[in-house]
Amino acid sequence: MVASGRSNGGAKHAGGPPSPALKSAVGLHSAGRLAEAETAYREILLAEPAQFDALHLLGVLQAQKGAHEESVRLIGEALALNAQSAPAWNNYANALRQLQRLDEAIAAYDRAIEISPDHVEAHNNRGIVLVESGRIAEGLAGIEHALRLKPDHASAFFNRANVVQKMGQSVDALADFDRAIALRPDYAEAYNNRGTVLRSLGRFDEALLSYARAAQLRPYDAAIVFNHAAALHDSGRLEEALSSYEQALTFAPHESRILRARGNALYDLRRFTEALNSYDRANAYDPADAENHNVRANALKALNRYDEALAAYDQSLALQPANAKVHHNRGILLENIGQVVDALAACDTAVLIDPNSAEALGQAFLLANTLCNWHDLDARREAMQRAVRDGLPVPPYAVMTMADDPALQAQAAANYVAAYFPDRKSTRLNSSHGY
Repeated sequence: MVASGRSNGGAKHAGGPPSPALKSAVGLHSAGRLAEAETAYREILLAEPAQFDALHLLGVLQAQKGAHEESVRLIGEALALNAQSAPAWNNYANALRQLQRLDEAIAAYDRAIEISPDHVEAHNNRGIVLVESGRIAEGLAGIEHALRLKPDHASAFFNRANVVQKMGQSVDALADFDRAIALRPDYAEAYNNRGTVLRSLGRFDEALLSYARAAQLRPYDAAIVFNHAAALHDSGRLEEALSSYEQALTFAPHESRILRARGNALYDLRRFTEALNSYDRANAYDPADAENHNVRANALKALNRYDEALAAYDQSLALQPANAKVHHNRGILLENIGQVVDALAACDTAVLIDPNSAEALGQAFLLANTLCNWHDLDARREAMQRAVRDGLPVPPYAVMTMADDPALQAQAAANYVAAYFPDRKSTRLNSSHGY
């Protein structure tokens, strides 16, 4: 989920009337002309190094640029001049939060609230950091205190929605995201996270529309565009998903997760050579990601490059030995190239790691029959029957060889269809796109 801990750090000055130079710098800052505002603030500080407002607001500007260490230094210098500024303590805490110095950030928010008990942003932001520190009840209380102080605070509704969603209260989260959007109709992050809540409630068409609205509002935000692309992918709109993945990559060209998802869309379109190219790029940027090697192996297998595919599966397992899915994929390949004994061992390993690996369970049963390996035959049969009755998608063709029971075979077929050939409207959206 996209999270929000908005700073109140707009370009506002504290203390007496601003000088013309400061007023001009603040105007540039408020207009988003950050480079010009930075130059103006620095010129003020050359003439007057102890100018509180220039130090504070230059620190805010540095935070907006992502230079959080510099932001902490500058706002710290400002607070050394005037330790009674609640907005400065709030912005100082925001910068500390970005550096993951959470205890220090909470202490700074406490200082802001001590100076100004009705400081809405400090209560709201402190609540976010408390949640991030694992103090969820305290964090929620802080956000709700902000809402009591300012009942039309869109960011506080957004933050409360994120917290209650984590607590499993999806309906309440959706209501808060809707309130945030009603107050701020261009709230892209709220639309994005609302899409995730709608997905969890099984309202997939609405989720897709919410993601689409977020991407429309923030077409330059790679994370939001990626979520929209993933929703399109899971809805079977592969060409549109591919276009959206490529849009996300224009803003995050080195993001392994997006490159892998793009490869998955190409794979689903049976454009295996292009998929492999996308996986190769993902691997180049994140060679320690086991899933990158797994999907790359799948593409190599589809291209009949079996030796390379086997090596890629082995690379994936070297990074993540207990991945049942990869053991099963490796088993499929080994069966394809005639190494049936090794294929059975791989599928059995997958089931040992994850007893709910229904396809691996069925494949292992068939491979054991092929090898006339009757050891543990009753245990294999009982495990498959139990899996079918539990609703797991054991391949129906495996069940047919295992039991002469029309009801069990019908249930196996129904389980398999529900898992792998669902109505697109009921497809569970999943932005991870595991293969």
